[in-house]
Amino acid sequence: CLHAAGIELPETLDGRPIPKSRNDSSDPRSLFWRWGAKSYAVRSCDWKLLHKGTFSNRKPTAGIVNRKNLSTGTRLFNLREDIGESRDLANEHPEIVERLQELYADWSKDVAGGGAE
Repeated sequence: CLHAAGIELPETLDGRPIPKSRNDSSDPRSLFWRWGAKSYAVRSCDWKLLHKGTFSNRKPTAGIVNRKNLSTGTRLFNLREDIGESRDLANEHPEIVERLQELYADWSKDVAGGGAE
């Protein structure tokens, strides 16, 4: 956001800009989200891993896909082929699930202060 607004990134803040397109960067990166104590998502290239730890009974915001049935357990989506995240591919691609879980575990350790210096 800072980069898009033309604001220089402070030295005390960790981060780098998200490329506008695949052609903008030769260094593809993974994106991570964590919410609650046990829920997270990982986006790496065309793949997105969604792991649901706990679920609130809050109704989805208007216009947002209700993923209550999809978000139980761990799900894998190919966003290039399924932008709506409607087809779980975790059973078909366990090696990708494992790779993304390892990426998340490494990232989680790093942001908790246990990563490489």
